[in-house]
Amino acid sequence: IIIHDDASNDGTKEIILEYQKKYPNLFNNILQVENQWSNGNGVMRHLFDKPSGKYIALAHGDDCWIDPLKLYKQVSYLEANKDCSLSFHASKNVFKKKPDTFTIQRPRIITSDLKYSIKHAILFDGGMMATNSMLFLNDHIKEIPNWVTEAPIGDWPLMLVLASKGKLGYMNDVMCNYQ
Repeated sequence: IIIHDDASNDGTKEIILEYQKKYPNLFNNILQVENQWSNGNGVMRHLFDKPSGKYIALAHGDDCWIDPLKLYKQVSYLEANKDCSLSFHASKNVFKKKPDTFTIQRPRIITSDLKYSIKHAILFDGGMMATNSMLFLNDHIKEIPNWVTEAPIGDWPLMLVLASKGKLGYMNDVMCNYQ
């Protein structure tokens, strides 16, 4: 498990260190001293050289996974659908100022096979999926182009690279909250 803390000031670092101490072989953390995002440095670039597992799943600090079988379902999907480079799912988009108010994010067009191409990723203009709904094969980002890590946002360029490697497979289950 790789956790990148971008110099949080809310006690996150202490929680990360507590878990790292409790499970030393489970975590490979990146703890920033100075906030990289506010300095114009994307946080995604710090993650691409670290993973050693077969799959990568993303979650940001204000997001959460709400289905305990999320990772199992997505890995099983990719194992069964070798033409896909990424699996993603519906997400519950919660409004920060009104936590009881939300929408469900799904692709604007539902294809008959629930698979999408790079054409869809471009046409949906980055709004196709929540970042924390993504699970993808690590092999597909081993040689990530510089334009991905230098982009002011990380998820859409990453989605485009992954869409160039295979189809994007959609699961209609709501398995995360996105804020």
